[in-house]
Amino acid sequence: RNSIAVLKKGLTLFPDSILLKQNLGVSYYRAGDYAKAISVFEMIPFESRQKDPSISRLLREIRQMLKSRLHLEKFKQ
Repeated sequence: RNSIAVLKKGLTLFPDSILLKQNLGVSYYRAGDYAKAISVFEMIPFESRQKDPSISRLLREIRQMLKSRLHLEKFKQ
């Protein structure tokens, strides 16, 4: 959680930093906040996401996890 605060502060100083956005997205992912992770990863320009397969792969994985979670919640009801 501390890394999230530090990275958010860094983004106020360097709002165009792809590396800070990527690390913030990963931090949210590791904290289990998948919606925020997606939001941060989507702030990275599409071209940059395409150049780094790890970003695209993690974004797909998080979206799939959210879909699975929503499916399970609907099933439980």
